[in-house]
Amino acid sequence: MLSFLPSVRSGSQNSFELYEELPYPNLPLSTPPTTAVNSLFKMNYTTAHYYRTHQINSPEGKVLLNAGCGSGWQTLLMAASNPGAKIFAFDLSPNSVKVAEQRLRYHGYYDIEIFQLDLLDLGSLDIQFDFIGISDVMSLISEPVEALIAMRKVLKPEGVIRANFHNIYQRQHMYRMQQVFQKLGQTQIPRPQAVENIRHFLEALHSPQTKAALGWDPNNYKEDIDVLNNYLLVNDRGYRIPDIVQMVEAAGLNFVNLVDYRSWDPVTQFQSMPEFVQKALTTLSYEQRLHLFELISPTHRLIDLWADHPSNRPADRIWQEKDWQQGKLQFNPILSERPDFRNNWQQVAQANSDFGMNWANSPQGRLTIAAPMVKTLAPLLEQPMTLHDLLEHAKQLASSSPPAAGLPSPSQMAEDVWATVGDLEQSLFLFLSVP
Repeated sequence: MLSFLPSVRSGSQNSFELYEELPYPNLPLSTPPTTAVNSLFKMNYTTAHYYRTHQINSPEGKVLLNAGCGSGWQTLLMAASNPGAKIFAFDLSPNSVKVAEQRLRYHGYYDIEIFQLDLLDLGSLDIQFDFIGISDVMSLISEPVEALIAMRKVLKPEGVIRANFHNIYQRQHMYRMQQVFQKLGQTQIPRPQAVENIRHFLEALHSPQTKAALGWDPNNYKEDIDVLNNYLLVNDRGYRIPDIVQMVEAAGLNFVNLVDYRSWDPVTQFQSMPEFVQKALTTLSYEQRLHLFELISPTHRLIDLWADHPSNRPADRIWQEKDWQQGKLQFNPILSERPDFRNNWQQVAQANSDFGMNWANSPQGRLTIAAPMVKTLAPLLEQPMTLHDLLEHAKQLASSSPPAAGLPSPSQMAEDVWATVGDLEQSLFLFLSVP
């Protein structure tokens, strides 16, 4: 039945056939991107560019690529979070391309060009890109370095690649079970029967602890594709931070950082850090600290990173106090330009409540903005402001409110503003623009 389909160079035939039969992810076409507002930043050119350069650059007129687009969900997120950009997408599976086209047309995107293509043939498009996003693909590619090289060759000098890989530590139980079901012959029979057998196998296990250790929760595997994408995925590979940094460098690229780097800090794993640990951390490189985190707390399914050209790597820049004094603060545009975020923030400010927020899939927990800071930062929803003007606004709020309102003193309010703004900028919720 599949003899007419293109040959597979970048990955396995088994994975190709699976996604040709069941394009991934299997979300309804009508699912709007607003349901994943916290995931939009991972497909956002402006955020990646800001992290690299500390400059705010609009996606207007930029050329973006969603590599391995699957059913088009990531392409939809890319389109929604990069207004005005020219977007291309491709996938190896013709049926996935068809579904992706249907999804994008459903949501009114008619100018996105989608191709059926093998990743290793990317150069045949003869297009250079400002941003390349590839999700849930690299772990299925037999030669990931070759795939990274193919993307590097079509990346503009100032461009950024965002890619992710399965974390071998978090996913090791899945790799064991994939071997189990291969030994039990489940990769050689029709998929519906294999899925039924796998569910029966896992439910028949005697110990609830064993089921939990193997990641089995029937509520998380109601759809057949979810079982197939985990317990029956052939050639699924896991990697460690050192492996990925080495592959990125072998491809002639520079490892910029993890996209969700704030949730990879080993310091966060201790209530009170032992002195010998604190001393040892000062001797470790940044990549070694990231590796230490994944050894201590393998909570991330994906190692999600940004990479760029080494020759055009901007010098590392740390904001100085004069930058904070001269610059203007603004919300990340993918937040401030969304009516649902703006309305939610304003409602919380009026209710004098705390505001919890975080980017998606971060196990570190939500970042809580105290109620006084929610009110203080509310004007940033309307326009960028200097830190001086923001501090003056905070002092006015503190001075005009009665003690019963629970607001801190003006001096304490200023300290709280500094701390909150710094934390939000580090988390990429706020941007600082310096003339």
